[in-house]
Amino acid sequence: IVPGSLVEVEFNEGFNRCIVKNILEEATSLQSAIQALTASGAFGAGGTGMFLNLPKQTPDEVKECADKYDAPPPPQSPVPNASQHTSYLNIVHAEFLPYVKCFLWRAWTELGATIRINSSYRSLAEQLVLRNRYLACKGTKPCLPASSPGSSHHNFGWAIDFNPTLKAGNMVMSTASKAEWEASGIPSLITSIGLYWGGYMRNYDPIHFDGSKLITESTSQLFARAKVESVPNNQLEIQLKV
Repeated sequence: IVPGSLVEVEFNEGFNRCIVKNILEEATSLQSAIQALTASGAFGAGGTGMFLNLPKQTPDEVKECADKYDAPPPPQSPVPNASQHTSYLNIVHAEFLPYVKCFLWRAWTELGATIRINSSYRSLAEQLVLRNRYLACKGTKPCLPASSPGSSHHNFGWAIDFNPTLKAGNMVMSTASKAEWEASGIPSLITSIGLYWGGYMRNYDPIHFDGSKLITESTSQLFARAKVESVPNNQLEIQLKV
């Protein structure tokens, strides 16, 4: 399904999720779909024209880059392993999604690297499992860092864990040095989009990147607001610096 398509959905109220039942009108691009939906008032509630989970603050250059991931301009071909990304992209925050797609597209077209996503949005329960695992292995190698539940950008759909397979065919792992990662071109690509690379963290985590540099609030502020507003963390209204 091309993002921006007009679809009929069935809601699961228990976790505020929806399942696509039927494609009513398939979009040719995200921008044209937004324009068409605005004109027709689709997804409206009482004529208000309210959209469901569409990014509102995305810079034009990021939006255009993300559109290429969805609909590659000829003669370019789609990212080879896009199907592997789908389940992870479906649960990231709407405002973060274009940045992730832009990274995936540029990693392939500029570096010849394919990206395997290992994690995106994580529930608090999932985060707790990883945190306990980290505390148990702390001091040994390999031991991937994990923040406390509510303090990770993963808990708001604003982070990705990944491994790139470079043009030469080698996958870069969490155990690779910072120099090896930087030589791949991946960290500089991440920062050029405005994202933060986990290799710069005090707890070295090179397979991680997030949108922390784009968000105006800390994770503790977001967590407190999510509890008060009673919304799923990855659907919280987040104001960006851009």
